[in-house]
Amino acid sequence: MKKADDMGYRAYAFASPMGKRLYERLGFQMLGSVTAQVEGEDEKLELFCLDYEKEIGEEEET
Repeated sequence: MKKADDMGYRAYAFASPMGKRLYERLGFQMLGSVTAQVEGEDEKLELFCLDYEKEIGEEEET
Protein backbone atom coordinates (compact mmCIF):
# COMPACT_ATOMS: atom_id res chain seq x y z
CA MET A 1 0.00 0.00 0.00
CA LYS A 2 2.91 2.34 0.62
CA LYS A 3 4.00 2.03 -2.99
CA ALA A 4 0.44 2.73 -4.18
CA ASP A 5 0.34 5.76 -1.85
CA ASP A 6 3.70 7.03 -3.10
CA MET A 7 2.62 6.69 -6.74
CA GLY A 8 -0.89 8.06 -6.16
CA TYR A 9 -2.58 4.80 -7.18
CA ARG A 10 -5.67 3.14 -5.79
CA ALA A 11 -5.41 -0.47 -4.62
CA TYR A 12 -8.18 -3.03 -5.12
CA ALA A 13 -8.75 -6.43 -3.53
CA PHE A 14 -11.22 -9.29 -3.62
CA ALA A 15 -11.54 -10.93 -0.22
CA SER A 16 -13.29 -13.71 1.65
CA PRO A 17 -15.36 -12.76 4.72
CA MET A 18 -12.27 -13.28 6.93
CA GLY A 19 -10.03 -11.30 4.59
CA LYS A 20 -12.59 -8.48 4.39
CA ARG A 21 -12.08 -7.67 8.08
CA LEU A 22 -8.31 -7.53 7.59
CA TYR A 23 -8.52 -5.22 4.58
CA GLU A 24 -10.96 -2.92 6.38
CA ARG A 25 -8.50 -2.60 9.29
CA LEU A 26 -5.88 -1.56 6.72
CA GLY A 27 -8.10 1.25 5.46
CA PHE A 28 -9.89 -0.40 2.52
CA GLN A 29 -13.53 0.49 1.86
CA MET A 30 -16.08 -2.03 0.60
CA LEU A 31 -17.41 -1.43 -2.91
CA GLY A 32 -19.72 -4.44 -3.13
CA SER A 33 -19.88 -8.21 -3.11
CA VAL A 34 -20.32 -11.13 -5.48
CA THR A 35 -21.77 -14.52 -4.65
CA ALA A 36 -20.29 -17.47 -6.53
CA GLN A 37 -21.96 -20.86 -6.75
CA VAL A 38 -21.09 -23.90 -8.85
CA GLU A 39 -24.11 -25.07 -10.82
CA GLY A 40 -25.72 -28.06 -9.13
CA GLU A 41 -24.02 -27.40 -5.77
CA ASP A 42 -25.65 -26.03 -2.59
CA GLU A 43 -22.52 -24.30 -1.26
CA LYS A 44 -22.00 -20.62 -2.07
CA LEU A 45 -19.05 -18.28 -1.56
CA GLU A 46 -19.42 -14.55 -1.02
CA LEU A 47 -16.46 -12.44 -2.17
CA PHE A 48 -16.07 -8.78 -1.30
CA CYS A 49 -14.57 -6.12 -3.55
CA LEU A 50 -12.67 -3.41 -1.68
CA ASP A 51 -10.58 -0.40 -2.63
CA TYR A 52 -8.00 1.75 -0.91
CA GLU A 53 -6.95 5.28 -1.73
CA LYS A 54 -4.93 7.50 0.55
CA GLU A 55 -6.91 10.58 1.50
CA ILE A 56 -5.40 13.89 0.45
CA GLY A 57 -3.62 15.33 3.46
CA GLU A 58 -3.72 12.00 5.31
CA GLU A 59 -0.73 11.59 7.59
CA GLU A 60 1.43 8.47 7.29
CA GLU A 61 1.63 6.22 10.33
CA THR A 62 5.14 5.63 11.62
